[in-house]
Amino acid sequence: MQDRGCSVDTRAPSSLPPRDSAAATAAYVRARQKVGIVTMVVVAVLLVWAVFTFTPRPDIIVHDAIFEISGCATAGATQNVTVNFRLFNRGPVDGTVRVQLLVDDQSVGWQVYSVPGHARVPGQLATTLPDCGAHQYGLGIEYEAPPAG
Repeated sequence: MQDRGCSVDTRAPSSLPPRDSAAATAAYVRARQKVGIVTMVVVAVLLVWAVFTFTPRPDIIVHDAIFEISGCATAGATQNVTVNFRLFNRGPVDGTVRVQLLVDDQSVGWQVYSVPGHARVPGQLATTLPDCGAHQYGLGIEYEAPPAG
C-alpha cells in the first residue's frame, strides 16, 4: 500500500494532551444559567399576559343617557340639569363605577353605582347651575377599586 500523507493518532487516550475540563464546565454552566434566566423571564411574561387576558372583569358602559335642562329661573338666574341613564355591565363579574355629571368638561356631581355582571342599573344625576348660559353636558365614568376583604 502506498502512504498518501494521512496520519492517524494511534496513541492511547491517556497519552493524548489533557482537555481543560474546568474551563469547559464553567462555560457550560454560564450558558445554562443564561438560558435559565431567559426562560424564567419568558415564563413570567406569559403568566402575566395570561392572567391579564383571562381574568374576568366588569365591562360597564353608559346607555340611553337623556339630559333635561330646565328653563332659566328669572328670580335667581339658575338652571337645573338632570340626566337619566342606564348602566350596562357587559362583563361576567360585578363592578362598581363612579359616574360624573360633566358641565363644560368639569365635574359638578357624581354618584357611585354597583352593577352586577350582565345586568342593567338605572341612574340619575342632577345639579343646579348658577347661570343661564349655554353649556356642554356629558357623563364621565371611572371604575372604583373593589372593596378590600
